[in-house]
Amino acid sequence: MDEFGPLNLMPHPGRQWAERGGKHKDPDREPRRRRRATYNRYGGVRHLFAALDLAKDKLYGHIKPIKRRTQFLEFCRYLRSRGPDRDRE
Repeated sequence: MDEFGPLNLMPHPGRQWAERGGKHKDPDREPRRRRRATYNRYGGVRHLFAALDLAKDKLYGHIKPIKRRTQFLEFCRYLRSRGPDRDRE
């Protein structure tokens, strides 16, 4: 089982490596300034809780808007419900 997110993006100095697109392919034009990694994410971020069942070769996952203890425990309960019925106490 693994939990991951959000990425900690760090800005890097320099120019963008991506080509200019559309009608702005003028070779005499300066490259665009690099976009800083600290830009606002108004759409929010998502967190992935995932588990790989090696016996069944299946991947189980939940995508959540927040990552807290309650969401993690909810995912653990989901995984436990997928397993064989044993005497659970």
